[in-house]
Amino acid sequence: MKALQKILFLFAVCLVIPDWTKAEYRAFLLQIKSPEEETPKLVKSSLDPKQYRGYYPLKSNETITYIDTWRCSGRTGGLLPICKSPKELAAEKAETDSAAGLPSSRPDETTTSKSPERKPANN
Repeated sequence: MKALQKILFLFAVCLVIPDWTKAEYRAFLLQIKSPEEETPKLVKSSLDPKQYRGYYPLKSNETITYIDTWRCSGRTGGLLPICKSPKELAAEKAETDSAAGLPSSRPDETTTSKSPERKPANN
């Protein structure tokens, strides 16, 4: 009977664990500057600037810095593309809203509420 309980417990744990474990990774927008080129190259990667330089050979006169970073849920295996940044998603949403004729909502206007001015009481 104890063996059956252990098997049922392990089975239940195996059903629950996938909900607990959610894969995440950090994405970077990297800028690679070269003195030979006028415009810097922008690269989206799951590698930070130091890791990128170690993995991909850059010329000695090229500099690499990160412009933006964000968190992605999911995996990077199987040559899946890096997820879009929140800025990209917001720009796409604004574009589709304007194409659909919807009014644009700016976060600074919708999240901050001004309280009405209070006039001093006449005593």
